[in-house]
Amino acid sequence: MTAREALAVDAADPVDTPEGPPPTALDPAARAQQLPLQHGRRLSLASSGGDDLVEVRGAGGALELRIRLTPEGPVLQMDSLKLSLKAAESVEVDCAQFSVRARDALTLASEGALGVQAGGDARVEAQGEVRVAGTMIYLN
Repeated sequence: MTAREALAVDAADPVDTPEGPPPTALDPAARAQQLPLQHGRRLSLASSGGDDLVEVRGAGGALELRIRLTPEGPVLQMDSLKLSLKAAESVEVDCAQFSVRARDALTLASEGALGVQAGGDARVEAQGEVRVAGTMIYLN
């Protein structure tokens, strides 16, 4: 059976699978086309409101990856243990606002130059000491 044929199988089939009980008729996922993946994961294609959804769920049913295809463009949501990005050349992000929050630590490292620029004010706040080390430190 090809992947396309497997996705065409009626996902509302009332047979229990190793991945869990069948979805109920009221569950939007019940109308989804599903394809079993390795390690108990499932790929699901569905419509929700005016959007199309592509989802990968773990063996326990937890959402791992969702791509919501909206009229404005795709929205990516990912819940994972680890995220790794590698690019031979560059990684660029262009957006209105960019936020990063780390629970334990945040490290920025460069084997070359490091530049930080702000069109407005720049602030550094710390609950502890702030240290600046360098061969020469210029202020103003």
